[in-house]
Amino acid sequence: MGRPLSIMRVHNTGNHTKMNQKGFSLIELSLALIIIGLLATPFLYQYNTYTNRRVKEQTSLSQMTIARAVSDFVDANGRYPCPTPYTRDEDATDHGREFCPPAIPVPGTCNGGICRATGRDANAAGGPDPVLIGAVPYASLNIPYEMALDGWKRKITYAVSERMANGSITPFDDTQGAISIVESDGDNLAPNAIVGSQPYLLVSHGDNGAGAYSTSGVLVAPCPAAVNGRERENCDNDADFETPGLDATGAGLRTLVAGAQYSDDVVYYDVSGLNGLWSYSAINNEDIRNNNLGYVGVGTPDPMVEFDVGGDIKAGTTHTIRYCDANGANCFTPDIIAGAGISCDGTSTEAMPGIANNAALCDLALPPGIITGPPCPNNQLANAVIGGQLQCVPYP
Repeated sequence: MGRPLSIMRVHNTGNHTKMNQKGFSLIELSLALIIIGLLATPFLYQYNTYTNRRVKEQTSLSQMTIARAVSDFVDANGRYPCPTPYTRDEDATDHGREFCPPAIPVPGTCNGGICRATGRDANAAGGPDPVLIGAVPYASLNIPYEMALDGWKRKITYAVSERMANGSITPFDDTQGAISIVESDGDNLAPNAIVGSQPYLLVSHGDNGAGAYSTSGVLVAPCPAAVNGRERENCDNDADFETPGLDATGAGLRTLVAGAQYSDDVVYYDVSGLNGLWSYSAINNEDIRNNNLGYVGVGTPDPMVEFDVGGDIKAGTTHTIRYCDANGANCFTPDIIAGAGISCDGTSTEAMPGIANNAALCDLALPPGIITGPPCPNNQLANAVIGGQLQCVPYP
């Protein structure tokens, strides 16, 4: 017989063979985190740069969209829109609707999410004109709600000269703005070189949100105290605002350096006003006038007189103090050909082929009695005499 099969039993104890376990030590883990951090730093910087650029681009897009909508509103209604209250929650039924408040709040105070400030005496009536400050009335402007927010998703401040918004200026006149906007060096940026004549402006209160309101109508951060820097001017609810510029020390208004010079506001304004250089006449609503304080050129880049036309101009009706030739000479005043008109010798013995130097040009002296027939009827001219009879033709 063969040898019987024997079974060997192996007993595993703590003092015998065990599985080899491996892992990271604390030093290895720290080194790995440092390497990951070094690799991620450029990407984080690029991401932050991209995010900041997107925020600024969105703020600029919103303000430009609002400005175009305000211009359309003025064209359609002959006035600027009133603001909507800061404090309206986005679920409110009248959220985004313009609100032209009654006498309350009184100038210098706020009530119900709208402030009334004291601006310049725009109509020369002997007293200051009010300015309304609130949020952008996006619903009345027919723009998306997102366009009434800046890149930080906060409500953009909308300030408007009240008399230009409540319809009390008839006909509409864009020189009646009561808001003052200056650079930090004191340069006046109002239209038409009139201090404090800005019709409206928009303010994004920047990254720190000082003076801004959230979408739920809650103040994000209080307006800085007077001693804390420049951006207070854009949130203290008065009629004076500031925009980036260099002051006497060379410091710009917009700076993110902590301290008294800090300001991250983004201000939008239109120095020419909504209707530019043109406005309606105060006498006739169908007439327009040019508000330019200098010269106006048509077809010439360098006008030398109030209305300088290079080439031909067609007009059905004109009002002027004199007419001149192309060289600005040989002028005559309108009364020469208006009213009773002018003649040569006061008789029918001379013909007048033209006017020069405020006087009639007379020639073709005719003997007395050469014309025996009747004069030409109204709206016709005489172009010849045949047999004592005037030959008449219609006006050209």
